[in-house]
Amino acid sequence: MPVRLLAIPGSHACATAEAMLNAKQVPHQRVDLIPVMHRLWLRLTGFAGVTVPALRIDGARVQGTREIARAIDAAWAQPPLFPADPEDRARNERIEAWGEGPLQSVARRIILWSLLQSHDAVVAALDGAHMQFRIPLPVVAAMASPILRLDAALHGAHPGAVRADLALLPDLLDKVDAWIIAGDVGSSPPTAADYQLAGSIRMLLTIQDLAGLFADRPVTRLARRCIPDFPGHIPAGVLPAAWLP
Repeated sequence: MPVRLLAIPGSHACATAEAMLNAKQVPHQRVDLIPVMHRLWLRLTGFAGVTVPALRIDGARVQGTREIARAIDAAWAQPPLFPADPEDRARNERIEAWGEGPLQSVARRIILWSLLQSHDAVVAALDGAHMQFRIPLPVVAAMASPILRLDAALHGAHPGAVRADLALLPDLLDKVDAWIIAGDVGSSPPTAADYQLAGSIRMLLTIQDLAGLFADRPVTRLARRCIPDFPGHIPAGVLPAAWLP
């Protein structure tokens, strides 16, 4: 069954989708699109929406991490991405939705603003990317600044919002740690909720200014277990010290 994952480099949501495919050992081809421009490409190629990750499974088109989780769980049963017990599944789906919502949005704004402050961080985020049309990575890096500025504007990643997100981040991490301690996530095999949470956390772990915040947390161990490798390195000093929690 041909499977093609359309993504953008360094995306936490795309890392979530790919981690679930890898967990099920689904052979797939990943193609990284140029951010912002990917919106037009997806519509031109028959997708209903403009967001990634976007997946083609044997001709069918699926978009969004939650929809992708259900599509690949239906096509490849093992290991399951959702608990068999209805109550456990409902709880898992609530956590998954929260991970795709508030946590993913906070992480996206923080990373977009951080990338705008460091060209070296942009280059690092492109490591291992499989660009559409085999566009050379140095070319992508050179054109990154205006694209990132537009992407940041579309997602509201302005200084006031990012500072508020950073202030909120410790409470978000405490919430996930509590779920792990309670056994709602963090089991084996990982569920869709585990991968949903892991994508955002794994991306934030590339920001050196936040290293102290993530040290020795259950959520940090969960993220590294579900997504061992994530491209990117945002050096210390990118985030203003006054903003750090």
